[in-house]
Amino acid sequence: MGFEPGPTVIEQPVAAIGAQAMRPLYERIAHPGQPVRKVTLSGRAVRRGSS
Repeated sequence: MGFEPGPTVIEQPVAAIGAQAMRPLYERIAHPGQPVRKVTLSGRAVRRGSS
């Protein structure tokens, strides 16, 4: 099923999301007393014909 015109989407850094998800898990195992960190990653809008 295609969309004409193509929809505008938010591109997400999937590999970086995976890496950032695993890093705190490893840190938590190695240092259980450490506080939880908040990580924010940037996406970008990909404009297509629908915008």
